[in-house]
Parts: sequence; C-alpha cells; structure tokens
Amino acid sequence: RKGLPRPLALGPDAHYATDTEHDLEKLWGLFAQPLLFGVIGTAVEFRTMEASVVPKALLVLAVGVGVRLLMAYLAVLGGKLGMKERLFIALSWIPKATVQAALASVPADLIAEFKAGDKEYKAWGQAIITIAVFSIILTAPIGLIIINTLGPRWLSHDEVYAVQNPEPYANAPQAGAAADVPEKPEKEDPQVV
Repeated sequence: RKGLPRPLALGPDAHYATDTEHDLEKLWGLFAQPLLFGVIGTAVEFRTMEASVVPKALLVLAVGVGVRLLMAYLAVLGGKLGMKERLFIALSWIPKATVQAALASVPADLIAEFKAGDKEYKAWGQAIITIAVFSIILTAPIGLIIINTLGPRWLSHDEVYAVQNPEPYANAPQAGAAADVPEKPEKEDPQVV
C-alpha cells in the first residue's frame, strides 16, 4: 500500500519532503522567527522593571551558561574528539535563544490567568521574561562570534574519515527519487511479540 485512496496516492517521495523542509525553513526565517523574538522583546518593560532584577538575571544567566558549558564538555568526553573539538562543542552550546523566546512568556501568561491580582507573582513573571530576554541578547551574539571565530581555527576536515567513508549518505534517497518504504503486512502474526 502506498497511501489512501490508492488510486490517488503517489507514494512516498523524498522530493516532496525536501521541498516542504525548504518552504518551512523560508517561512521560519522570514516570518516566524522574527515575530517570535519581536513579541518576546515587547514583553519586557524596562521602565517598570526593578533595578534589583538585572543583577539577579545576569547571575542566573551566568550560572546557567556555566553549567551548560560543563555538561556539554562532559557529554563528549567519551568520543574520539580532541581537546579543542570538545571545547568548541561546549562553547557552541552557549547561544540558546529560540527556546527561551518561545517559553519565556508562559509563566507570565499563567500568572495573568490564575493570579491576576497578585503583584508579587506578576513581578516574578516579569523577572522570568527579563532573564529570557537577557539570555537572548547576551548569548546569541557571543555564541555567533565564538562559532565564527574558533570554528575555522579549531576544527579541521578529517581526511581519514573522508577516505574511509567516501559517501556516508550513499544509501539515502536522493531528491526526486522515490524512497523504498517497506509495506506493512496485511495481518500480523499473533505469535510474534
């Protein structure tokens, strides 16, 4: 079976997946991502923000980045990577802005819905949004500079891997070619678990 209804289905085609991925990438880059960061940026009101929130936000950000650096470095210790490669992987994990932008307003929205009259909760919600905005503003450019500067210096093309694996994606379906998808059996064997 290639799809329902059978006479109308063309079957699996890697070309459609590639086209869809390309279209979604354009939509994300040109519309959705700028909108996401614009909306989160408008949620911070610097005029009403307490001065004590800024140092706390920077402290939380520094601790979070420090823990992320350490964990990313430890995560790649078991591989065959060199010291500079492991350090580059850890440093390249600094910029994490999309998740912060997407989730930063969730606590403030929940507070507005369930604790609308409580000023203390509202201040905490604003503090969370402020930390997220500082995270975006500070880590994204730092990460970009680190990746663009250290990447070409610390990473090199591994000729041994290229010779041993001349075509690592030789079995992957090419754009425009139908993918080989095994058909699902009509009836399952009751003895097979």
